[in-house]
Amino acid sequence: MFAICKNANIASIAEGIETQEELSVVIKLGVDYGQGFFIGIPKREFDPIDKNKANLIATMRSKTISKAAAICE
Repeated sequence: MFAICKNANIASIAEGIETQEELSVVIKLGVDYGQGFFIGIPKREFDPIDKNKANLIATMRSKTISKAAAICE
């Protein structure tokens, strides 16, 4: 699969790299990107949005859409 990606000029990604041996194989295969516990543990980008924040975001989006529509008229 990785050879097909290389020949087609498509970036390849290996997931689930958990040991140094797996990383070595991935590198030897010429994979472009890798992900897994050996490279770094998962981290939360942000905390889940509560309902109040979700409602605020929805309101802000609708106001922005309304303003954009008025400008286009």
